[in-house]
Amino acid sequence: MKQLPYGKRVSFIGVLYVAGLVFLLAGLSEVSAQFMGQGTQLDPEQTEAARTLAARGVAHDLALSEENASKLIDAYKAARESYDAARAEMIGSAMGGGGMMGGGGMMGGGGMMGGGGMMGGGMAGGLNREFATAERDKLEEALTGFLSADQVSKTLESLGTFSSNWDNQLNVIAGFDLDDETLFKALALINTYVVDSEKAIEAAMANQDFQTMISAMQTHKAALDGALADILSSYQFVMWTSKTITRTRGAGAHGGEF
Repeated sequence: MKQLPYGKRVSFIGVLYVAGLVFLLAGLSEVSAQFMGQGTQLDPEQTEAARTLAARGVAHDLALSEENASKLIDAYKAARESYDAARAEMIGSAMGGGGMMGGGGMMGGGGMMGGGGMMGGGMAGGLNREFATAERDKLEEALTGFLSADQVSKTLESLGTFSSNWDNQLNVIAGFDLDDETLFKALALINTYVVDSEKAIEAAMANQDFQTMISAMQTHKAALDGALADILSSYQFVMWTSKTITRTRGAGAHGGEF
């Protein structure tokens, strides 16, 4: 078998590691979104509407006043924008910092292959958690200005996940034009799903057990679907399941084996 010259082999390996780094830096919420087959890119208007719904649902569950509900919506949307910007900057810095092959780059001493890199000190996972925690702390600080400590804690359980999976699910719900009673029931159910899924992801990362994470998320999604079936119309439920169907490895848009 013909082998590539050393330089080309190193470059090829470098490209593979960059791809792996970007995947890890994308965050576990993105893993969740891909797992659920919800990779559709929302436009800015859809994104804002989905995030508004998320905050409205939490505000309703906490029985907030109209004024505080409005503050919560604004705080959450600002936090998501900050999170998205920080995440994009982090990925850009990781890929471009000192040059992919340079001393401060991917293959260098401070890069992905070096002592401070992904292969040396867990750069991807560490940075991802570090910036996510920082953004969550900013949101917490904003919330303490108008919510009680208990309300802040409950709010952060879901809104503090910064879940793109949640965005996509709520975009589907937004298209149903539900009455308020049904809408808030649906939002509460999806909120519970987001919190439970986040716990499954955190446990999987702690134990490096991704198969258990997949199984747990399948269980949570099945429970969510079952509960939504009781409050959505037959047509709405068909649309929900078709747009949030579990996608697994080797599958197209209609599911399959992970």
